[in-house]
Amino acid sequence: MYVAAAAKGSDALALVAAMGTTGLLVGPAVIGFIVGAAGLVPGMAAVAASALIVCLSATRMHLASAEAAYGDGGVTAMAD
Repeated sequence: MYVAAAAKGSDALALVAAMGTTGLLVGPAVIGFIVGAAGLVPGMAAVAASALIVCLSATRMHLASAEAAYGDGGVTAMAD
């Protein structure tokens, strides 16, 4: 995902990184709130539902090829 965002420019890459960090920090608090309000089963169901949404969203994303992102036929991507 970072490679696809980098191909779109530095603003897109910063947005993807910020969204990932926000999810990392806010996600556990939201899950804890759901568990505290409704119980463990709804909290775990929310985790499963969000994972399903991420999987479905990933199938709709058009990833840049390694050649388009790096301009060298993907040699840099293979070296990383």
